[in-house]
Amino acid sequence: MPNYPPKSWYKTPSLRHSFPIKIVYIGALGLDTMYTHEFTNWVNSQKGKVIWDIYSYNITEETISFFNNLKSEFIHLHNGVSYYELPTILSNYDVGVILYKGHIPNYVFNAPNKLFEYLVTGLDVWYPDVMKEISKFEINDACPKVLALNFSMLEQFDLGKAINKKLYSLITYDYFCENSLKKICSELQV
Repeated sequence: MPNYPPKSWYKTPSLRHSFPIKIVYIGALGLDTMYTHEFTNWVNSQKGKVIWDIYSYNITEETISFFNNLKSEFIHLHNGVSYYELPTILSNYDVGVILYKGHIPNYVFNAPNKLFEYLVTGLDVWYPDVMKEISKFEINDACPKVLALNFSMLEQFDLGKAINKKLYSLITYDYFCENSLKKICSELQV
């Protein structure tokens, strides 16, 4: 059974954008198996066009030290939040980012929960192109967008194209736990 969020999380995506683009990352964070360094460097190189907020309960001391020493005005580290607070938190952002390097098959052939949490709350999603399972959900001509990025070459990433939503249609995703439960109940004949 997929671990989708509830329907109550749904938020209509916005077709407008303004600077700074507000990016969020929710979840465990480290430096070794994630594109943390690369994305941090890219965010700082944007000189305020983007702001990145991180919410994590599970973050290594090394990673905390990395961000504290960085002292970036464009990156903010927050404590983790309750699962039930996520829809309120996510509604303040434009893009949800996924950072796994795909260092093991589970991270290559997996669509993590945060993909669906970001999408149903109306956020575009940026993910590493090494995550093959997410490519099944990729969409770049409607909103919310799901875009594969080469995190090893972010200097070539076209931010303007990524955030352009003019003339795009809205997609309504139905990645909700209620839909999954209906299938299971049907199978169990409940």
